Amino acid sequence: MRADARQLTVYVVEDSEILTKLLVSMLRTDLGVAVVGNSGDAPVAIDDLARLQPDVVIVDLVLRTGNGFEVLTAARSASPATTPVVLTNHSTSTYREAAHQLGVAPEHYFDKTEQIGAMCALIRSMANARHAP
Repeated sequence: MRADARQLTVYVVEDSEILTKLLVSMLRTDLGVAVVGNSGDAPVAIDDLARLQPDVVIVDLVLRTGNGFEVLTAARSASPATTPVVLTNHSTSTYREAAHQLGVAPEHYFDKTEQIGAMCALIRSMANARHAP
């Protein structure tokens, strides 16, 4: 499924269709990564992640069906090499700690209302590291 063996692959788990379209466009166009799939439903995302094994999964915590914590739990066991990134409106310490317990590094947890640019900068640095000799 990888277009280029060195290109960073990303899967987006987000229930807002508008935000999903924006993220996919930014990731592909501005950051040059391969978006291998997306879903707003935890069960679909879980199945896709096990099959696609992307380098990065961007996860919202509130979804149409299920929640992002289910996705993070499943990804941790089915796709341990996948780096989890959280992008959510729920940025309290309780949510952050729960995500951290599921393998999300503190610097990979972003608030949708004010940190989309910072998340893009993280993805850009990951993509650039992939292209480095």
